[in-house]
Amino acid sequence: MVLMAVFFKAALKLQSSGNLDMRNALGKTATVYIPIPANRSGKGKVTLIVQERFVEMEAVTDFDKPLKTGTEVVGISISNQNVICVVPKYNQ
Repeated sequence: MVLMAVFFKAALKLQSSGNLDMRNALGKTATVYIPIPANRSGKGKVTLIVQERFVEMEAVTDFDKPLKTGTEVVGISISNQNVICVVPKYNQ
């Protein structure tokens, strides 16, 4: 019985909540999926892998030119509404 109790206790430690922590997207390379307007004048979308999951996130940029579909970007900050601010990968 003690062995079974130890086994079940160890098995329960393997569980995870499965919640996505948006802060883990910072510094990751993403690809623009829906174009992002320049200077935070609107939102677009990016796709990236966070916590071993392929996710799609809303994104804005402070860059002075719009970011086209397929552009590689890097996340630099997260807003309160879970919108990631990105910059082009090669203009950091």
